[in-house]
Amino acid sequence: MQALRKDPQKAELEQQPSGDGEAGSRLDVFPSEGEGVKLLSVEAVAPVHDLGDRKRLYAIAAIALAVVVLTAGVVWVRSPQAGRMGALRIETDTAGADVTIDGTFRGKTPLLLSLATGDHSVRVEQGFLNRTLPVSIAERTTMVHHISWPAAQATPLTTGGIEITSDPRGQSVSVDGQPRGITPLTVTNLTTGEHEVIIRKDAATIRRTVQVEAGATASLMFTAGASGVSSGWLAISVPIPLQIYEGTRLVGSTESDRILVTAGSHTYDLVNERFGFRVSRAVQVTAGQTASISVALPRGTINVNAVPWAQVWIDGQPLGETPIGNVSWTIGAHEIVLRHPEFGERRITSTITVGDPARVAVDMRKQQ
Repeated sequence: MQALRKDPQKAELEQQPSGDGEAGSRLDVFPSEGEGVKLLSVEAVAPVHDLGDRKRLYAIAAIALAVVVLTAGVVWVRSPQAGRMGALRIETDTAGADVTIDGTFRGKTPLLLSLATGDHSVRVEQGFLNRTLPVSIAERTTMVHHISWPAAQATPLTTGGIEITSDPRGQSVSVDGQPRGITPLTVTNLTTGEHEVIIRKDAATIRRTVQVEAGATASLMFTAGASGVSSGWLAISVPIPLQIYEGTRLVGSTESDRILVTAGSHTYDLVNERFGFRVSRAVQVTAGQTASISVALPRGTINVNAVPWAQVWIDGQPLGETPIGNVSWTIGAHEIVLRHPEFGERRITSTITVGDPARVAVDMRKQQ
């Protein structure tokens, strides 16, 4: 049989002395823990006597390198700087504006999304309108930006009108000497200032002078069988519905734009039992005219809390992060919005009264 030729490199390794304490094992080629990671050739680990040994050593080296990479990845993922997030909500008066964050398109308003903590550049575009604003995101905090575009310049109003009614109906009307029709009717496009209104029924003629304001419609009411006008209108401006009493008699409700009352001096009680509100107002009603009353509402308090936490708005105004206590707000029904970057948004209608504080408590983790 022909003798196999021995590999020169293997022969050289076999001929080299092992040295003191080495015993030919070459265990010292592995670095200590303090020396860091070193890449070693497979041949340097131990003598390779056949192809199968070489493949096994390559596999061991590959596994060792993979362990190093995975260990580095675990250390990075567990870094205290990773995963810090907050949230940003962008709103516009009209929905559908394009939102670009740090040069990347992210969607259309209204838009709520999570962002890494730190500074960002936000650009909002709607038609030919655009705005760029810097935003700083804090951890576990929702930043809200509502953008209002400048309103188009409106053409100033220079004319007004008169609404004319009568009892009975069907009386002829002229304004400033010009026939205008039969009651009830509304005369429009009148210049601001005083105008003379005349109604005629059979042989009776009644004249009144009415002040017209730009963009407004004055009211004029005539009653039959009188040499003059004996009734007028009462209009009350208030954000909540109120019942109107004169003494113990229910006159009407503020849910009507106006109510017909007799001319003269009156004292009305304005009441809403649900909100614990009652106030009295004295008013002088002029015949054929509208007497207006504006009512300012008192304030109550509201407390808001959420689990785990939430940013809070009331009637679109930000209140801050829960828990929120003893917030002073006008009485009435109000919309409360709670938002959390992970659990979404909740909308609740809360009633604030003159008496005990209103309380809102929401578990954001529960589905609606």
